[in-house]
Amino acid sequence: MSTQDLMMASLEIVAEKCGDINAAVYERYFQKSPGSEELMSHIDHLVRGKMMEEVMRLLMLEDTSAEDEYLSFEMKTHEQAYSVTHSMYGSLLTSIWEIVREGVAEDWTDDFENAWQERIAALADAFQHHLPTASA
Repeated sequence: MSTQDLMMASLEIVAEKCGDINAAVYERYFQKSPGSEELMSHIDHLVRGKMMEEVMRLLMLEDTSAEDEYLSFEMKTHEQAYSVTHSMYGSLLTSIWEIVREGVAEDWTDDFENAWQERIAALADAFQHHLPTASA
C-alpha cells in the first residue's frame, strides 16, 4: 500500500469508529498551542471544517511542490493577519495524527504510523520552506 492509501485507510477507520473528528482535533490543538483558541475565536465550525479539509488535502498529497505559491500566500497571510506562528502548524499536524491514532485504537499498525510520520514530516518541511521570515 502506498503512503496515501495507508493514510486514507486510517482516516476511513477513524471515521467509522468516531465520526467527525474535527472538534476533537481542534480541542487537542488548542491544548497544545496556547493562544490559538483565542486567535480562532471568530471562526465558526464551518470555516474550521474547511480549514481542516484543506490540511487533510495537503497531508494526502505525494508532493506539495505544485502548492508552492498557495503555501507561501497562506502562510504569509496567516502570519501577518492572524499572528499564526510556525509552531502552531506543527501542533495542528501532531493533533490530527494523535486523534486519528487514538480513534483507530487497536487497528493502528506500524504501517499507519510510518505513513503518518512520513507525511507530517514532508508537510512540516514544506511549511518550513514557505515561512515568510525564512524567505525574506
